[in-house]
Amino acid sequence: MGTPRGLPKGRGRLERVWSSRIGLPGVAVLSPLLMGGPLGTLLALALGAPRGRLLRWMVASVAAWGAVLAGIAAFGLSLFGG
Repeated sequence: MGTPRGLPKGRGRLERVWSSRIGLPGVAVLSPLLMGGPLGTLLALALGAPRGRLLRWMVASVAAWGAVLAGIAAFGLSLFGG
C-alpha cells in the first residue's frame, strides 16, 4: 500500500493514524504525557491542524492533566501526613 501523495513511508503512516484514529483531540490529550505540550503542538501543526482548535484543545488538555496530577499529589501527601 503506497503512502498518500507520495510522502515518505513514516509520514504517510503518521497521517493515516492522525486522520483515522486519534486526530486533534487525541494528540492534545496524549502529547503532554508522551512528548510534552510544545512537541505535540508542533506535530499537530505539521499535520495541518487549525490553530484555533489546536489552542483550545491544548489549553483544555494541559488544564485537565494539571488538575489530575495535582489531585494525585494531594492524595499522596495526605497518605503520608504532609
